[in-house]
Amino acid sequence: MPSPTPTIAPHVPLRELRVAHGLTCEQLAEKIAEHGQQITPSAVSNIELGHKKASALLMTAWARALKISPLNVRQEAELRVLLDGRREGRVA
Repeated sequence: MPSPTPTIAPHVPLRELRVAHGLTCEQLAEKIAEHGQQITPSAVSNIELGHKKASALLMTAWARALKISPLNVRQEAELRVLLDGRREGRVA
């Protein structure tokens, strides 16, 4: 029998990811810029707090800046759509 897929929480707040990596908003903004997306430290904070929405390109650069898979970094609304689709039998 194949081993079960590890369970990963469906949503880890973006701020917690940044803090877990020991980065300030300014440091994360610099790392994101290294991956091709310009962002200000205040925009990082606003996205973390849910006051601004980020593009898929920005979220991909964000994930790469944290050295994690882009599939593991999603905003709350994006997760709801994904999870609702799975409940209805659609694959995202």
